Amino acid sequence: MPIATEDMSASTNKREYQSIPVTAIDNCFLVCEEEELPMTISCVWQFNTKLTREEVRDTSKTFNEKIEYRRYTQIITGDPEKGTAHWTDFDGYDVENHVFEHDFKGQKTLTEAKEFIGGLLSKPLSRDKPLWDAHLLNGIKDESGSTLVYRLHHAITDGQGSIRALLSVSSFEKDLASQQYNASKNAKPILKKRDEIRKAASIREKIDVAYKLAQKTIFNIMYVVYCLFMAFYDFFVLSVRPKRAFKNDAPHPEGKKDAAWTKGLDLDDVKIVKNAFGVTVNDVLLGCATGSLRKYMVEENEPMQELTCGIPFSMRSQDDWSLSNNATMAFTFLPVTVEDPLKRMKLINRRMNTLKLSPMPQIIYTSLGFLWNNPLYIKFVTSFDRIMLKMGRENLQTVLTNVPGPSQALLVAGHKLESYVPFIPQVNRSSIGMGVMSYDNKVFFGVFSELNNIKGGTSRVCDNFDAEFQYLLEAAKAKSQ
Repeated sequence: MPIATEDMSASTNKREYQSIPVTAIDNCFLVCEEEELPMTISCVWQFNTKLTREEVRDTSKTFNEKIEYRRYTQIITGDPEKGTAHWTDFDGYDVENHVFEHDFKGQKTLTEAKEFIGGLLSKPLSRDKPLWDAHLLNGIKDESGSTLVYRLHHAITDGQGSIRALLSVSSFEKDLASQQYNASKNAKPILKKRDEIRKAASIREKIDVAYKLAQKTIFNIMYVVYCLFMAFYDFFVLSVRPKRAFKNDAPHPEGKKDAAWTKGLDLDDVKIVKNAFGVTVNDVLLGCATGSLRKYMVEENEPMQELTCGIPFSMRSQDDWSLSNNATMAFTFLPVTVEDPLKRMKLINRRMNTLKLSPMPQIIYTSLGFLWNNPLYIKFVTSFDRIMLKMGRENLQTVLTNVPGPSQALLVAGHKLESYVPFIPQVNRSSIGMGVMSYDNKVFFGVFSELNNIKGGTSRVCDNFDAEFQYLLEAAKAKSQ
């Protein structure tokens, strides 16, 4: 996000005018945006001390003058629906037009402040200026500190890109790099066939090695064909599968959003559950999210069916700190039909392992980049994106992203950042967006949806999340005794 930490010492670098084409994924987010569906990455930062607008403005101003993050000072020119959109330097850029303060003077409670934040997240960012802004909330009743809300268009960067942009100007950039998921780390090294055959001593050994290499090549080809088939199968299932739960196409007449978040789980407690049941931290959190949705569905008599869920996959290398969209998405089903929390978590573990081993995310990511360079694709870019939306996006019921953050606390303009809660865009008006963020040895969970989509508000899902985790934690402790 566009903010600097206290120890940052960047200087403005002179740069030449720039106007470069957007990428395929950038363009997709621009085309997908609608008035009631802003394609905005948002986050809520909370402090125990009070920030001033001047502090937020000054740190943001310094950060946004760094050349490597110039998208914060650029606008979209051209037409995304014709494939002619560009990132273009904006001569009228002024940080003053991006930082706002809202002083409630003790008249709004935290619950009412959350409603205000939901209203902020309901509005698309203006394309007449660079696609980000910051809102400082002060004077919340019974709250001594400030709350800072950042909004950033998804076309600028993905979730990991926004966090890396923050940490690239802090002392913790290496710490985060070691935690970030690298899509290539599970990839097996490519065999150097000639070297393998050359090392064989006898002719018989050479034939044996060549035979094994041929087997592997055939297997790899078959595996890629299988994954392509499964990708088409997933899109087919998403396009024809009836959506029985969370299917209200317009829960709120004005498209107003509802956001809520948890206070944060102790990451050490999450690891207790992980180690006790042989799963990953992500499996534990995804299991809690699934259980919280199940409890709501049971209480409200929602039709019980496994929920389609989009899982973003990062394709970044560990040394990629750019503002860009280097991510793709895989699909799975959240087993809300499974009553037992432990069985549910283990089923999620198996499904996630299947996704991690599959090259499908890489194939989808590479294919989109290849198509973007095809003139025929550009000519029909709008039609293609609309088809993709109808087949996939409109039938997704949830999206969940898990972004690892810094393991140590950050200072923002000299103030300690206490919590960092992410919010991702809705993929359709009845969908539920869930974001998980690890920060300072805690895990924060945020839920985002359209108002009235979840009766009683998204805070119900957050409350259920905490209860689900406590059950798993007690089960893990009992098992270890």
